[in-house]
Formats: sequence, structure tokens, C-alpha cells
Amino acid sequence: MKDILFHYNKASHRGFDPALVSNTLEQLKLAFRARGNKPRVYDDYSDRELDISWRMHLLSDHIQLGLEDEQYFNHFFMANSAKQLGEIGFKDTKLIQKYFDKLNQMLTEREQNLPKSKQPLNVENVIYGGYMNFIPKHYVFDGFESSG
Repeated sequence: MKDILFHYNKASHRGFDPALVSNTLEQLKLAFRARGNKPRVYDDYSDRELDISWRMHLLSDHIQLGLEDEQYFNHFFMANSAKQLGEIGFKDTKLIQKYFDKLNQMLTEREQNLPKSKQPLNVENVIYGGYMNFIPKHYVFDGFESSG
């Protein structure tokens, strides 16, 4: 665990990177699973020590930075990092609130960008689309009539 977080800290010297955060949390989850139910921890973090370690808090701070309003956090990496944090059992109330605020902001932006329809849809618009002056006609195929 220490090695994974150590290498994350070295790789994140330029700031927030959503793919790096997501991959690091994925590796932490795999390391947790590899330990088993009753891990013997000698020179690595125990479950309790991970929650209070400064390296994990640095990772948490980077996630909080990514969840700011002006920062772009890819939706795939955001969902993956939230899932991985839940699976390793890391709890931070500020981080949870930031996730909900970011989701609310993304949904609000999406609703504002949807086009508003000016008139209600009728059957012709739904079936034939928005073609102006289109008169729907039903054509009968004359190919099977005899020419005799």
C-alpha cells in the first residue's frame, strides 16, 4: 500500500490527473483483496492506518481538487474512483459531499443544454421528422400487375 501511494505521489507532481487517480485506487483495491480477511501488516499500512496516512489524504485532496466547479473530471474516472473508494472502505465526508455537488452541477448543465421544443409534437412530426411542407402519401406498388 505504501509503495502504491508512494508511486502515486511521485507521478502526481504536476497536479490532478483523473486516470492516475482511478488507476491508483484500482491498484489499492487489488492490494486490499490480496491481503485476505485477517492481514498481517508489518511495514505496510493497516486498514486503520490507511485512513489517517498523509499519502492517502494527499490522494483525497487531489480528488477534491478534481471535483471543483472549474475542473474537468471525466465521468468514467469519477464513477470509477468513487466505486474504488467505497470498496477499500475510505470514508471522508467532505469528499462525499463534493461528489454529490459535482453530480448535481453536471445534471444542471445537462438540463440547461437540452433544446427546448417550441411546439408540441404531432403525429407527422414524430413519424416523418422535421421536413417542412412534406405531405405524407401512401404509395401502392404496381410491379405485380400484369401488362396484358
